[in-house]
Amino acid sequence: MFGELPKLFGRNFAVGFFLPVLLFFTINLILIGDFFPNSQFTNLSLTSQIDFLVGTTILTLISWLFGVLLLAINRDLIRLLEGYGSFNPARMF
Repeated sequence: MFGELPKLFGRNFAVGFFLPVLLFFTINLILIGDFFPNSQFTNLSLTSQIDFLVGTTILTLISWLFGVLLLAINRDLIRLLEGYGSFNPARMF
């Protein structure tokens, strides 16, 4: 189990799981800012470099955690989309 931890910082994890989640969250923050311009959630007028650093760190940590979650459910998600198991989406029709 602990031998697998260095893989969470490797190139394959970054390209396959971390970057897609990071792009997803970044694009969603931009879109939320476009649809709700007066929301305090999307206030991008940063007053200092510390606020920018804290916001970037939080976005990176959340993206990394969701990347780990995506890595954990990867096999089950692929099997669901291929139609294995009792939760076959094609059986609904």
